[in-house]
Amino acid sequence: MRMTDEQLRMALGGVGEHEPELRALQQVLGELIADDDSAAINSALTPEARAYNCGRAAALSDARSFLVEMGLKLEAPQE
Repeated sequence: MRMTDEQLRMALGGVGEHEPELRALQQVLGELIADDDSAAINSALTPEARAYNCGRAAALSDARSFLVEMGLKLEAPQE
């Protein structure tokens, strides 16, 4: 059954900042975004591969932003 936006906000907003699942999600998203960001500017890759990695990084960043908007307490991305 699909959850409504309000149900998502309630479920995600109740996740504590120090829960292992949240820390794991933060770590995985951060590493995936950082890897794709690096690959997007890697001159050894073809322009097509860089564009692909740029798109992946943007999609992952958008997904992270959506989770934050729904109430998940993720830390700010590391620069």
